[in-house]
Amino acid sequence: MNVSHQKKTVKERHDFPQGYDLQCIQEPCTCVPMWHTYDIHIGPLVVPGFKEKCRDGQRCCEPGNYNAKNCSLVRKYNKEICESMVCDGVEVNQNSCTTDVCNDCNIKAKSITNEPIDMGTCVFKTLEEKCNLDDTIICDPNIPLDCGPFPPSCPEDWNIRCVLDTCVCRPYWRDMDVRYTKETCKMALEPPCIPYEECPKLPCPSLSPDLEKDYVCLPSMCTCQPILTPRITEDSSHVHQIDEGHSHSHSHNGQGHSHSRSHKGHSDGRH
Repeated sequence: MNVSHQKKTVKERHDFPQGYDLQCIQEPCTCVPMWHTYDIHIGPLVVPGFKEKCRDGQRCCEPGNYNAKNCSLVRKYNKEICESMVCDGVEVNQNSCTTDVCNDCNIKAKSITNEPIDMGTCVFKTLEEKCNLDDTIICDPNIPLDCGPFPPSCPEDWNIRCVLDTCVCRPYWRDMDVRYTKETCKMALEPPCIPYEECPKLPCPSLSPDLEKDYVCLPSMCTCQPILTPRITEDSSHVHQIDEGHSHSHSHNGQGHSHSRSHKGHSDGRH
């Protein structure tokens, strides 16, 4: 069964939701193909590096004759990045920023003198001087900034920087590039797992008094991100874990850039 026929078969099922469509993507690491269901009004995931051969009746990109991408899901995020990015030697004309449907939904922009900007010269993230979860944490200034060699799975011109995580006081590669990259590069930028016993005790947000008795603040495995976890009691079957949605300082993955604000779930619409 070819992909088009398989897609049609799935969509004809009685339980397939109206207003949704299917997108064939590959799982990270395993490359196993899978169907991703998405809201038509929001748009599909953006898969950097993937090009689909152009078919009759569709908008095509040249050279290469491949489909233009549906960038609906990342346009708002791109606008936010454009408003905060800085580029070497030029001033960005904010009104010129657009999303390039023929280049992995990346931003393209011009300078105030109307010259195209090389997006490889732009960065969008500033570095935190203090831990955003606990500003009383002070790291030893003598900690060596050693993140290892430049990740070979990332493009050679990728804007990454070895910096100190101000919450756990460990060095990591900070992704500061405004362009989207492949999953392999994002995975290579993930910091090493931190042993649970070495995690600092970072604070969770305060809870209402009626919930405090049911939850305890604990660090997540590997990242040390603080999460509210149900206390183990004989009558805790009704208690559910609360996801506070905090950005951990290791998240440089929004939410899927992974330039990801959260690497993890790709809230910026990238797979």
